[in-house]
Amino acid sequence: MKKAFTLIEVIVAIGVFAVLSVILSLLLAGTLRGSKKAAATILVRGEGAYAMESMAAQLRFAKSVTSCTGGSSVTAKTQAGADLTFSCLSSGEDVYLASNSARLTTANVKITNCAGVFTCPDPRMVRITFSLQKAGSNLPLEGQASINFDTEVGLRNK
Repeated sequence: MKKAFTLIEVIVAIGVFAVLSVILSLLLAGTLRGSKKAAATILVRGEGAYAMESMAAQLRFAKSVTSCTGGSSVTAKTQAGADLTFSCLSSGEDVYLASNSARLTTANVKITNCAGVFTCPDPRMVRITFSLQKAGSNLPLEGQASINFDTEVGLRNK
């Protein structure tokens, strides 16, 4: 008599390995989706924080706000007397924040709406509000990220 596996034992073993393979595949796919979502969120958060801090720091030390109309731009007078303009600009699908026409956000992200980005509740205060999302059309769900940014900046100098 020879020792061997029966057909039923072989089928059960193959079934167990198949179920384990499917479970591992789903876990791996979920992990990859999670890492893509985290990478997209980190990109959007970093770009938004840079733009917000850059605008806030320069506005905080400006002499005065000279123009705050329309919601898509604000102009301030620097300590040196130069005009400093922050605006929300669009070029086709590319919608971005700019400082005197120099980009504050890269083409990797875009502003969802330029209306109402800059408001001035009083002459010495500028409110900056925008929503930033990862750029690109037809991004898979795990590649999408959108974050809202909001701050008020009071001018310190007279």
